[in-house]
Amino acid sequence: MSYYPDDIASDIGGYEQLHRAFPTQPQADDSVAVTSGTSPALIDEYVSDAGDPGITIVPAGK
Repeated sequence: MSYYPDDIASDIGGYEQLHRAFPTQPQADDSVAVTSGTSPALIDEYVSDAGDPGITIVPAGK
């Protein structure tokens, strides 16, 4: 099962959408400046639709 980040705001503040279908919107670059005092740094947050994928733990990728 594959998910694609989409730079469209979700109904949860601060999160963008994560979809199974490849996004049709133009791609956007996300970046954050990191120094030894600020790493690790969160670049972006994504959320899937309610009930998708229907599990509580996402297994590690390949």
